[in-house]
Amino acid sequence: MTLRLSLAIVGLGLAPIALAAPFTPGNLVIYRVGDGVNMLTNRGNPVFLDEYTTNGVLVQSIMLPTNAVDGGYPLIASGTATSEGLLTRSADGRYLVFMGYGTNLGGASILSDSTSTAIPRVIGRVDYLGTVNTTTALTNFASGNNPRSAATDNGTNFWVGGAGTVAAAPGGIAFATLGTNRAVVVSTNPVSNIRQVAIFDGQLYASTASGTAFRIGKVGTGLPIGDSVVVTPLPGIPTNAGSPYAFVLLNLTGGAEPDTLYVADDTFNTIIKFSRVGGVWVSNGAIAASGVRGLTATVSVTGAATNVHLYATTGAGTAAGGGSLYAAVDAAGYNAPPSVTNATVIATAAARTAFRGIAFAPIGPTMPPPLEPPQVIGLTITNYDVTLIWAAQPGTTNFVQAASTPDGSVVPAAFADISGPIEIVGAGQVITNWTEPDGATNQPARYYRIRAIR
Repeated sequence: MTLRLSLAIVGLGLAPIALAAPFTPGNLVIYRVGDGVNMLTNRGNPVFLDEYTTNGVLVQSIMLPTNAVDGGYPLIASGTATSEGLLTRSADGRYLVFMGYGTNLGGASILSDSTSTAIPRVIGRVDYLGTVNTTTALTNFASGNNPRSAATDNGTNFWVGGAGTVAAAPGGIAFATLGTNRAVVVSTNPVSNIRQVAIFDGQLYASTASGTAFRIGKVGTGLPIGDSVVVTPLPGIPTNAGSPYAFVLLNLTGGAEPDTLYVADDTFNTIIKFSRVGGVWVSNGAIAASGVRGLTATVSVTGAATNVHLYATTGAGTAAGGGSLYAAVDAAGYNAPPSVTNATVIATAAARTAFRGIAFAPIGPTMPPPLEPPQVIGLTITNYDVTLIWAAQPGTTNFVQAASTPDGSVVPAAFADISGPIEIVGAGQVITNWTEPDGATNQPARYYRIRAIR
């Protein structure tokens, strides 16, 4: 009787095959209003998401729907409302979110004057494949005024910011979930006229130029979904001057909370830098960028230098359109004046189009690491009992397989599971074993292997 150990070891992972994504990680995406043909108007223009490299090279444009399709609503925007179209990337990096109006082009009324019951305020969501979702159309938010921005932690929960003149459908900050048409008002206190909402380190923030209560504020604690939440100003940030739009909070020192803030302010025509020192935000100076409103940033470290790469946008509010994409690198680090004084224009909007918000391109879901195949490292025979010994990767489910060749051929017949599932746990590579009683009897040959899945 011959007993053979097959060395054909198989490990089967469950990770899907990666598909080419329309968006390239690390690129920028700009919310653009206008098709370049028709004049911009407050009665509505189409919206595009323009992908740019960080050198200002246009990669592609994705047009948002202008008619209802696949259960979603149209999403258009006012061509002349400079406060609309702010763009954010989800906290998990997987989606871009933004707002617009759920109606077709060619309407006779000014979009911002419409009621949200007649023209819903639509939340747009786009993933890294360029898949557009416009199924969330709010009928009780920003009525009679502008929907301006949206933020999300995971692409399902949304916080929106805007203004509103109808008591039953106000502006301020509201919460909604994917596919619904009603929002929960989170805060109109102390103001109901909000520009940017954004999430940093699990906390919701907002900007406004309304009133004198705050300019950049923290919205309650964490990510509130109920009503009557108060927005508190960031201590040290002036509350009665400036016109902030988008902003970025960063952690440059590795502490428990963000310590560096950049704010796009179109009144001061600058990107203003603040640092949190002893719990109070202190101004470090500014980078000139005329009319700036959209803003995003990323951080890199080169030697001893901490570099903040800033990208910003501005867009015209006239029928002729226009706008700029800015870039600047602040290498000064925490609590120091910016190392540059002027942002550089790296791209411009075409005639009859206007830039609005900006964010980094969404990325795909985090995939598990490749599954390492198990390795058979030994086989023992005690009487007729066969014990198979192998090394396996933690977090896998293993199955013992066997095949027999009645004619004694060196090529085994089809393998089949004879034991499992065997769950493998541990901090590192795990050595395990399994015994087949009488595995060495009544067979001219016996082949073994391990099948593993995650």
